[in-house]
Amino acid sequence: RFQLNGKDYLILDSDTNSWTVLIPEAQDLKQSWTLQAKYASLEKIHLKEECEKFIKQMNDTQNQE
Repeated sequence: RFQLNGKDYLILDSDTNSWTVLIPEAQDLKQSWTLQAKYASLEKIHLKEECEKFIKQMNDTQNQE
């Protein structure tokens, strides 16, 4: 839940992991947070793939020795 001056602006739906806008002024904030979350998710996937490649390379190098 995101509040400002005691007023609810956004609520996080834990089932869908998405924000629900409670007042129109919060729409831009929701969009910003949604984009940031998507970017973070993509970055996490990229880092995981790079780590897996690195581990495979290290294992291949060790096996060659």
